[in-house]
Amino acid sequence: MTATISDLINKLEGICYTLYLDGERVKFRYGLAGEPPFEAKPLLDTLREHKAELIDHLKGHSTPIPYDTLKTCYLDAFNRTGWKIGLMARPEVIEAEDRLNQIWLDCMEGKASMEDFKRTLNEWEGVISGAIRQVATLYGS
Repeated sequence: MTATISDLINKLEGICYTLYLDGERVKFRYGLAGEPPFEAKPLLDTLREHKAELIDHLKGHSTPIPYDTLKTCYLDAFNRTGWKIGLMARPEVIEAEDRLNQIWLDCMEGKASMEDFKRTLNEWEGVISGAIRQVATLYGS
């Protein structure tokens, strides 16, 4: 391939195409009424031939997720857990918090998707819930 993925995307965007990820699928959308120009087909075909590279490129350049969106998801999970004072002293909780903080930053920088955030948040919630059960068993609560 002589043109880079970025070059191909730029050419498509120049003729009113939008490319984005839907999970692990690449979506192409032509933004004008009528048929796309003829020169779009070879560009799209080349990108399809290099799908893995295209996905990697788009993952690294995804749209940032707004802070408030992430905060709302987090607070919903936080409120479900029944957080207890003292959990932050547990190593598994610290590790889960660190992973969640990193994915949060990655999402805000467009380096991770909402699906990535939700998956990490579910893992975090599982760790927190498990730690709460352990603490309750230890202290008879």
